[in-house]
Amino acid sequence: MKLTNTLNIFNKNKRYVAAPSTFSRSLDDAAYTKIPFAIKKGTGSYVYDYDNNKYIDTIMSLGAVVIGHSNKKINSEVIKQIKKGATLSLTTKLEGDLAELLVDCIPSAEQVRFGKNGNDATTVAIRLARHYTGKNHILFCGYHGWQDWYVSKTSMNTGIPNEISKYSHRFTYNNRESLNSLINEFQNKIACIIMEPISKELPKGGFLKYVRDISKKNNIILIFDEVVTGFRCDIGGYQKKSKIIPDLSCFSKAMGNGYPISALVGKKEIMKKSNEIFYSLTFGSEPISMAAAIATIKFIKQNNVLKKIDENGSFFIKKLKELIKRYNLNDYINIVGFSYKNILAIKGNNNISADLIRNYLIQLLASNNVLNIGNNIFSFSHDKNIIKKLLDSYEKSFFELNKSIVKDNIRMKIAFDKTLKSAREI
Repeated sequence: MKLTNTLNIFNKNKRYVAAPSTFSRSLDDAAYTKIPFAIKKGTGSYVYDYDNNKYIDTIMSLGAVVIGHSNKKINSEVIKQIKKGATLSLTTKLEGDLAELLVDCIPSAEQVRFGKNGNDATTVAIRLARHYTGKNHILFCGYHGWQDWYVSKTSMNTGIPNEISKYSHRFTYNNRESLNSLINEFQNKIACIIMEPISKELPKGGFLKYVRDISKKNNIILIFDEVVTGFRCDIGGYQKKSKIIPDLSCFSKAMGNGYPISALVGKKEIMKKSNEIFYSLTFGSEPISMAAAIATIKFIKQNNVLKKIDENGSFFIKKLKELIKRYNLNDYINIVGFSYKNILAIKGNNNISADLIRNYLIQLLASNNVLNIGNNIFSFSHDKNIIKKLLDSYEKSFFELNKSIVKDNIRMKIAFDKTLKSAREI
């Protein structure tokens, strides 16, 4: 597999681009002799690099593409809007049409505010909760973007005043004690609980209901971050599936099938107060992405998209577990997550690190025409035929991985020792 052109792009970008737009588009790894750095185009479940190598895409734009790359029906609606204008001087009819669709789909939605990415939605959710309650402290669980209140509690917290972190407090999913201790410590000072309703594991022992009940009891606003789960596990998010209804919810990613759009939705009583806080974006009601989102939601409804993703994803997980067992990789690879997004949980030992195994496997998959960063995110375009091809590539990759583990020569074959940050960030 030749990567001459894509490597040239990498070298140019490294000269002029200060840092990647997301961790999954890293400029710092030395692996681009083995895996592609840049993608030229995408069609359905396939992407093509600048050397015209073709890959099954298991990244799907970090989950933003739920139907498939460059879908004709969605493109058609987008082109119609492009001909009418991009960002216009006033709002368009599309804003109300899309808001109505979201209210119809999402149980917690009574009113809507729009943005361009998930970070917009979670940021305004926190600001609105603080404004509405007059309280400052935040309890959180999961990944919520790059705003100060969240990043101040991560290892990459430089550039943020220390004072900000004292208002943010992390609790552990499925752990009532970790939540209770924070509520007891900061009683009557907590504006909100923000959490991914589901991430890598299912809620246990009625955990989500408990969070809902305890937030009501303590007058705390409950926010579900459904940026990942919205329009993937269910068209109305995990809240629709679980029947646990938060006060506010954040949606983005799959909502526009790759076009940049997000939404904060919630109870009218709270949402109407959003006019009293500063939340103003030049591109907030940009109609091209709204046209894409309307077309995406209608396509999902009309084509039973999420049911088909679930069926094919479940089949994939079952067969992948069989391959892991067949090639004696159970001590190194475990599959966590769900049909629509599952993660390769890599384990190392005293002889070989998890990072080496992960990075070598990603390179093996690329050599077998699969674009992967440590997880598998599926779209409607990943039909049974594509899934079977994907499993065949995994089998070839697992065969080589097993052989290298037995011979203990991964370090000789791998192009780099650094961890792909993206495998842990999404």
